[in-house]
Amino acid sequence: MRIRCPDTSPSNSFAFVPTPNPTSNPVAKRRPPKTLVAVPTLRRSSSSLRRREQIPGKLKRTDSASLAAKKEQRRGDTRFKTDRKRQYSFVYAGNLKATITEDQLRARFSACGPIIRIVIRCSSGQPQMTFGEGKPRAMVGPRDRKYASIEFRDSMGYLRALQLNGQLLDGVEMIVCTSAADLPEAKQTVCTPTGRSAPAQPPRIPHSPNNSPAINSPYRTPAPIPIDIPMVPNEKLGWNSKPPDGPAPTEGDRFRFLGLSFAKCII
Repeated sequence: MRIRCPDTSPSNSFAFVPTPNPTSNPVAKRRPPKTLVAVPTLRRSSSSLRRREQIPGKLKRTDSASLAAKKEQRRGDTRFKTDRKRQYSFVYAGNLKATITEDQLRARFSACGPIIRIVIRCSSGQPQMTFGEGKPRAMVGPRDRKYASIEFRDSMGYLRALQLNGQLLDGVEMIVCTSAADLPEAKQTVCTPTGRSAPAQPPRIPHSPNNSPAINSPYRTPAPIPIDIPMVPNEKLGWNSKPPDGPAPTEGDRFRFLGLSFAKCII
């Protein structure tokens, strides 16, 4: 803004003074400040935080130690979950007498934990020992054996039940395991499919001209038995069943040409 001294000359004698251009003022050229909009805070991932906290080439020592501890904790939690999935809640009790009852098994395994069910099965011998009410019990043989499966409510019951392996139950050593393949009845069936003890066999003797098996050896291949077939007489052909031979060929049956002979053929 310019300040001028008053002039004594008339008003119409003042020259036109142009109005200053507002664009020429550098203050007016400045843009109005932008309004800031509040941006909601987003959850930053651990990877972005790690990238921000990185020192050129490596992480801070405290951050790397905390990340390693968290990773080890997650690995331990995963291993614990896997172990819990593999745990059992039941056991097999084998090598039991045929007269075993559910009450005897429940009294023996009740100290291991709450029991859900007990199932008794027959492994060899006679599966049913009673033939109805009022009927006498069947004869019990030496091969009559049973096994049972005991299911517990929690997974710690089977660990306590495995400690009963080898104890006597009704005068017989009891086998407690988590797999049916470990039962003595299963092992005997696998070794001998028929359930009988296999006889000891002598070693096989190799078949060779110098070391051939003995005549009475069970491993010797029996020799073929000759069979004498009687001849049946035939009226047309005589005693022999074989047809008679034809006449012997003569010199007239062959062609001769330039000192060579060959069979007759169509030329």
